Amino acid sequence: MSCVASHDYCRRSGDTAAEVIQLRIGGSPVDISTDTFLMRWDTRQNPAEGDVSTQIGTVAGATVVAADGTVSFTPPDPAVTDLVAGNYFYEIEWTEGGLVRTILSGRWDVL
Repeated sequence: MSCVASHDYCRRSGDTAAEVIQLRIGGSPVDISTDTFLMRWDTRQNPAEGDVSTQIGTVAGATVVAADGTVSFTPPDPAVTDLVAGNYFYEIEWTEGGLVRTILSGRWDVL
């Protein structure tokens, strides 16, 4: 059983569009005006805590509309980071009031 929502992404080399998510609890948007977000990519699905040996990169989330719970992530461009086509993995962490939780994870396919 997983306590983290899962969603898979597919990007083509050269794509520059940000990925946008909206946080909702019980169907209502969450105010994220004082929260932070981090998205990280790895070649392994579940690396050991603190092991960054296979980590591809990280990026902080940019709040789009705080009161609406909307945040965006501009992932590393495969053409710039020299990522070869393949399957990678990502996760998004939400820090709220000093508490960190992983809220979304899945595959990150590069074509």
